[in-house]
Amino acid sequence: MRVDFFAATFFLATFFLAIFFTMVFFTAFFFATVFLTADFLVVFFLAERRGFLSFVIWSEMVKRIDWSVQE
Repeated sequence: MRVDFFAATFFLATFFLAIFFTMVFFTAFFFATVFLTADFLVVFFLAERRGFLSFVIWSEMVKRIDWSVQE
């Protein structure tokens, strides 16, 4: 049986490249998720430390109150 080395090499290269790019994609996705989550938590923490977040939450609550007088 004769092996077509070009086809075999092309198949193996394509196979390993697909695995490699899948690993790269999921690694990048994982790190982006971790860093964005950490960044959000740091911003959340700093906003709460300066008292700004409480003000935002309080003002949103005040806006949602029905201030009309009920008789």
